[in-house]
Amino acid sequence: MPATYDLTTDCGKVRLLIQDTNVAAGKFCFSDEELTFFLAETGEYHRAAAMALRSWAALLGRQEEMVKLGAWQGDKRDVCGKMLALADQLEKQAAGAVPYFGHARMDWTVPGQIRREIAEAERLEE
Repeated sequence: MPATYDLTTDCGKVRLLIQDTNVAAGKFCFSDEELTFFLAETGEYHRAAAMALRSWAALLGRQEEMVKLGAWQGDKRDVCGKMLALADQLEKQAAGAVPYFGHARMDWTVPGQIRREIAEAERLEE
């Protein structure tokens, strides 16, 4: 299943919001077809990103492996909680509860943190 990263498309915008952007290296969670499904189901890319994060969290939540990242230690379900919190935030944004100009108040470190934690967890699996 192919995956592309192009910010002029809604699939690309979803990828950016969920930090599933490493398609050139072949390390992506969702194909374009899967992201298109989320977009068709929700009709809006913020909601589609939230749906994708919930799906990704469900996948990781089935794994009970311990992960150690620097001084932080936990299991993959800790990452799931962060993903679900970001999904809630994206749904509020899509509903208009978080105004567009309010992005400065959002914690933009969460997507990068999630991406790093997932990458480290995947590295430990290899």
